[in-house]
Amino acid sequence: MPLVDAKLDPVTHDVVFVGGDIVVISGPEEIAQAIRIALKFFLGEWFLDRTAGWLAVNGMPLGKIRSMNAVRARALQVIQGVEGVAADPPAQITDIRLNPSTRKLSIDWVAYVGKTRLADTTEVLTP
Repeated sequence: MPLVDAKLDPVTHDVVFVGGDIVVISGPEEIAQAIRIALKFFLGEWFLDRTAGWLAVNGMPLGKIRSMNAVRARALQVIQGVEGVAADPPAQITDIRLNPSTRKLSIDWVAYVGKTRLADTTEVLTP
């Protein structure tokens, strides 16, 4: 059975309505949205659950880390764990940046749904 989900605005993260109806997405668009949600959750965007995510696993805020290698490796695992992401070709983290002045962590990623290539940047504010 194909996955379907309510479409979220990529900037505001609000559910998208058209003519009073919720917009529903499926296929690669839904999987790209699921990847963004999974990364934001793991990277601390969902602050109400302190038992999961980067801080719970590693014991330090993202803004305090010295090397992005651990973040890169774990973010890749998060992407690969999203239902529908193909194992071959493998997902990739193409860039990762932490801007100390804005506290914004940006992850550029590529994943595949079958042969369809998904590419996006997911950003979070670090604590």
